[in-house]
Amino acid sequence: MPAAFAVERLRHAQACVRQAMDQWNPANLDRLDGCRELLEQAVIGMREFEGVLRGGTVPITSQTRPMLLALRQDVHHATRLVDAAAAFHRGMAVRL
Repeated sequence: MPAAFAVERLRHAQACVRQAMDQWNPANLDRLDGCRELLEQAVIGMREFEGVLRGGTVPITSQTRPMLLALRQDVHHATRLVDAAAAFHRGMAVRL
């Protein structure tokens, strides 16, 4: 994978996380499902970028490492929010 494409995958993953958080609404199951799909795309892009870093196609620099770490944190945070809201809805469905 060329370095420019790898960096584009990272930027796409970042955009997916931002979009997921922009549309996040814990009261709306359809939007939660959309957030989940966006976060799945973000994880795919993040893993692809990690793979090219490990493979040496893209060098680990003072810029790439913090970008990747920030993306990991953002994905983790967003996933927890979406999972918590989905769990709440599952709990409410059981009670009804």
